Amino acid sequence: MAIIRVLLADESARIIENLRKRLGQEEDLTVCAVAGDGDTALQEALRTQPNVAVVDAGLPGMDGIQTTEMLVQYLPNTGVILLSMEAENEAFRRAMLAGAREFLQKPFSGDELVSAIRRVHDHQPLDRNPEVRPHRRSAPREGWGSRRSRPTSPCRSAGPAGWRCWTAHCSLATSASS
Repeated sequence: MAIIRVLLADESARIIENLRKRLGQEEDLTVCAVAGDGDTALQEALRTQPNVAVVDAGLPGMDGIQTTEMLVQYLPNTGVILLSMEAENEAFRRAMLAGAREFLQKPFSGDELVSAIRRVHDHQPLDRNPEVRPHRRSAPREGWGSRRSRPTSPCRSAGPAGWRCWTAHCSLATSASS
């Protein structure tokens, strides 16, 4: 069983500690780095090369959207899960355009986060060349497309980071196909 290396980035030390404790209960997950702001998150990600980065949208300094864009640019093999208090489609759309592979609305359960981390890790692009990312056409898994957890799928045709949502209710999916 491969160990999934996770970076946690949130301004609240209490939230980071709670997430670290929950992820520590899983045999296949390990927290390789933590950060309290966007700049530190990027530095730690470059140093530790995580498989998945869990980034809060409200980070101080370089916010979660900017941090996600930088992670996608400099570490294309690292999947990003963006966390946000916002439930609107616009927050989800901004996360996808930045390159996030999942969006979790706060509050979420530990099980939801663990599942999201595993999904992002399991659905990394097979072709590691960031310029060519084939669109995945597999059927959504149970629970995908809910308001709380929205995965995205790699696609050459949409978004500055090359990502597009494959759920029907997403405005980006419909605007990208038109």
